[in-house]
Amino acid sequence: MKTADNQVVVESIIKVIDDQQAEIESLRGSMEGQLWSPTSWHQDQQAQRAAHEDKSTTNH
Repeated sequence: MKTADNQVVVESIIKVIDDQQAEIESLRGSMEGQLWSPTSWHQDQQAQRAAHEDKSTTNH
């Protein structure tokens, strides 16, 4: 509830929330695109398995 007395505070809070929301959406896009995509995760899992298998075969 905005009143004449708290108008500046309320508007400042709304701006901070809007800025934080934009930053969150940007970070989410970065994370989904680079870190958390199912394809990347699957490729990482395959690479880890291959590295583990390489170590197993070279140790014997």
